[in-house]
Amino acid sequence: MKLHPVSLGVLALLSSLATHAGAQEVRRPYIVQLADQPAASYTGGVAGLPATKPAPGRLLSVTGSDVQAYLGYLERKQAGVLAKVAAARLTHKYQLVFNGFAALLTDSEVRALRKDAGVAAIAADEAREPVTNFTPSFLGLDRVPGGLWSQLGGKSTAGDG
Repeated sequence: MKLHPVSLGVLALLSSLATHAGAQEVRRPYIVQLADQPAASYTGGVAGLPATKPAPGRLLSVTGSDVQAYLGYLERKQAGVLAKVAAARLTHKYQLVFNGFAALLTDSEVRALRKDAGVAAIAADEAREPVTNFTPSFLGLDRVPGGLWSQLGGKSTAGDG
């Protein structure tokens, strides 16, 4: 079979498009947990940064100088990890009760992050629907005749509006 020059050109173009499309990886949402403790549970251990975990019964003072210094430290550590996947699309950063970030990552970026000693865990971020069908019974709301649960329509209209 003899191919005309135009046919060869079309074939070459389609081949290059297919190769380019395969090279583009799909980005999916992930939550990346870093190894350092978040501010609310940091008990010390980093030179020059005192513990920020509040005493039992006390609140975390987010504006306190020790907490702000530790948050700056976490910011630098996160930036260092993110620099390894510079093309990733960052969606959220966490530092107070969880140390990490959420980002849209490719499979190769996930593999690169898994090799980083500063990364504790990586989990796919999946949308989930809240589902409960036993809370009224668990709380005893459906056992009170004339109670608020039945006044609001009970099971037949639960969740409406």
